[in-house]
Amino acid sequence: MKKTIYTILMIIIIINSSFLINNCVSQWVAQTLPVNPHIIYCMKFFNKNTGWMSTGGLDNTYISKILKTTNGGDNWTIIKDSIRMYSFQVLDSVTVYGNVRNVQANESIYRTFNGGITWDSVSYSTILGYNSLFFMNIDTGYVGASDSFWGYLFKTTDGGMTLNQIYKDNNPSFGFGLNFLKDKVNGEFYGYCAASNAYMFKTTNSGYNWTQLASGLFNNTGGFYFINKDTGWVSNHDNFSHYYIQHTTNGGISWINQFTSIFNNYYPGGIYFSSYNKGWAGAQDGYLVYATTNGGQTWGRQITPNNRTVGLCFLDSLNGWNYCGYQSAPYISKTTNGGGVILGITKDSSSNIIPKYYTLKQNYPNPFNNSTIIEYSLIMKATIGINIYDISGRSVYDMTANNLEPGNYRLSLDFGALNFPSGIYFYNFIAINEKGIRQYSETKKLMYVK
Repeated sequence: MKKTIYTILMIIIIINSSFLINNCVSQWVAQTLPVNPHIIYCMKFFNKNTGWMSTGGLDNTYISKILKTTNGGDNWTIIKDSIRMYSFQVLDSVTVYGNVRNVQANESIYRTFNGGITWDSVSYSTILGYNSLFFMNIDTGYVGASDSFWGYLFKTTDGGMTLNQIYKDNNPSFGFGLNFLKDKVNGEFYGYCAASNAYMFKTTNSGYNWTQLASGLFNNTGGFYFINKDTGWVSNHDNFSHYYIQHTTNGGISWINQFTSIFNNYYPGGIYFSSYNKGWAGAQDGYLVYATTNGGQTWGRQITPNNRTVGLCFLDSLNGWNYCGYQSAPYISKTTNGGGVILGITKDSSSNIIPKYYTLKQNYPNPFNNSTIIEYSLIMKATIGINIYDISGRSVYDMTANNLEPGNYRLSLDFGALNFPSGIYFYNFIAINEKGIRQYSETKKLMYVK
């Protein structure tokens, strides 16, 4: 009888543990596609239901396609074949503009006014490459373009039928990621763009003049996002492959490096902020998205089913998608709660005194309902690991942080957001020095009570 009860108990624990592991990543939920593209160039949503995606291939085995969803990405349908659309802008529920390169490497602006049922091509070119576009409304827009020698900005006031050159730059890769702020400042539109993942440019007079941003900004710009004319974030790295998110509060005159050890492994990519405090950044690899709730002063990670996050598409602080290419499916995942809990570490900056001993403190409060804090101390630079095990000894949560400086740290955990059931858990802390030698390890018990 005792053996039967024990067997049943173990089955329940295994099922429960599987539930825990699955729900650790369920804040970002994988979505499937009806095709298997090599590349997702761009994805944009108009609202929670309606969105578009452009896909491509690394060889001739996959024909580029435009996909559309009307149920938030749960299902996608092919609405256009043989169109390689590098980027596009959604103006409303039926109006979409995009820059296209067809099989013959000819450039054009494609547009639809009926939600993608039909498309027409304007501004056809065999000389220029269209890098990106941005439309203020159905008629007025800008197009960044280049040839082998120069970069250009064109403006249209007739929906792309006519392009008028308003700027010329000696950088031939000028005009990528073109973006303008919606509200005018002193009667002018402010805007930003990059030069093929390199230099970054700014305009304060509606695109007629551009200046290159410097003053501490590295010249390896990836994603960027500005919430107003002064405040923005850029993912970047220096010439020694140290990865950063750089932040400005004065329109790019100066930059602050938001460096964290978790960027050492995975380069932060596309960026989106729903407010000054709350934002997300993609990751080159690692099944994660970076997230912050304090303007990037500290960044943590959210677990995703995507191995790589090339782009982010958010509607607000809760609803968003991340997407990637150059890998096996799933290519996209979705969140309806802002990506869920942020797994991260905060350093105690109240004291500059280096601890004399490695320590792992008892979590507090304990017992606890939903949230608890784990504190520990490092006497030298180290890579740390924190694992949490359920009563059966199965790991239900783990995280690592590389190259943490000496000091006192705290890890905030929300068991409610992780969907953990009530019960007794154990947390193990390990510190490894720069030579890979374990310096400290300790395990303590905690109790979660809903």
